[in-house]
Amino acid sequence: MARIEAVTKEKDGRWTWLVDGVAHATNKVGNGIFIEDEYGYFNKQLVGTCDFIACKTVSGMRRKLKSWYNEGETE
Repeated sequence: MARIEAVTKEKDGRWTWLVDGVAHATNKVGNGIFIEDEYGYFNKQLVGTCDFIACKTVSGMRRKLKSWYNEGETE
């Protein structure tokens, strides 16, 4: 089961979070999933901007991320 931590809505509109210690983010309008590269930029896209749309609240986003990353897994 993936560990989701530090779900944060940034001032520029981007959402950021950690999955098992790896930094992830959306774009500035809350779409797509990107991972941080070795230089600190979120330019490696994992999920398309039409395929993932962020929630409006931190609690909603945390639920969505847990469901997204743990889909199909059993405990």
